[in-house]
Amino acid sequence: VANVSFVEPAALLEAGAAPRLCALLGESEPHLLRMALTAIVNLSAAPAAVPHHCIADMLAAGAPAAAVRLLDYFDLEIRTAAAGAVAALARLPLFAEGLAAAGGGASLARLLGQTALADEPRVHAIASAMTPLLVDEASRGAARAADGVAALSGALQAIGSSDTRLALLVALDALVGGDWGLAYTEAGWAPLIGALSQSSKAIVLAAARAAAATLETPGGRDSLANGRDLLLVCATLWALSREHASLAAGASAAHVALLRRPAGLEADGEGGLLAPALALLVEVADEPRFTGRLAAAGALPALLPLLQGEHEHALVVARSLSPLLKDDAAREAACTTANVRAVAAALLAA
Repeated sequence: VANVSFVEPAALLEAGAAPRLCALLGESEPHLLRMALTAIVNLSAAPAAVPHHCIADMLAAGAPAAAVRLLDYFDLEIRTAAAGAVAALARLPLFAEGLAAAGGGASLARLLGQTALADEPRVHAIASAMTPLLVDEASRGAARAADGVAALSGALQAIGSSDTRLALLVALDALVGGDWGLAYTEAGWAPLIGALSQSSKAIVLAAARAAAATLETPGGRDSLANGRDLLLVCATLWALSREHASLAAGASAAHVALLRRPAGLEADGEGGLLAPALALLVEVADEPRFTGRLAAAGALPALLPLLQGEHEHALVVARSLSPLLKDDAAREAACTTANVRAVAAALLAA
């Protein structure tokens, strides 16, 4: 039947194979289970072609609970086959709710944590199966309690394929209910960085809001130690700030944190980051709606030390300073003897 199901799903469904296959999911012989799961996947491949009476029969046979139980089976191959069957069944009407109620989201989260991340097709299948089962706060909470955020974030850091990364991000977005602050709380910056570098606008914006809120706190800024990641976050937030003004405060905080990095951006193995950071600053500082945000975040005190000595970026620093000094409060605060001497020394050196 598993073999025939590749080519004759309609005939098998009409003959009543679906509920009988679901009943077999209670058996204990691994080979039998693998074949039954394979046949269920094939019979469910075209959801619109599955008659309603077959769906009702499968539900009556306890298919959702039986498939979810096999996600915790002792044999990894059976667990993976069960993930494929869950993903296929979730596309049928009424099945996603049943699979979710049976704890499918939490079981898939555990399965992902047990899966070798080098096995990308398996990771992709599990992530794709998880998303439709996170239908309410109860299912999301159970999956988070099963370390789903950590499992998805870990896979996100290890996987290079854009398709699989997107599947992981969509699952993670469903898991946190669109609140990427939860992702940061449970897994740090890794999921936010992964989300900001993807093409899904809704996910990027949700992650950007969480990143901006995090960067407005000293602990959040200090926790992002990698300069390249900080520059990515900074550039993304500035780009989005043109349409979403609420992100400008976080972008300013990120930019100032970038300029204040200990030992400078060229002395700690991150050569080349200072130039783009300053170039971006020149671009945004010229926009009046951003100038006040930068000044309030402490851009002037962060920039002035970069004028000292024969710094190759002094000219760009000076260009960044000019629009910021138009703010009366910022200018008054910056007009100290030490700062005036620093500017004068840079002028003489030039």
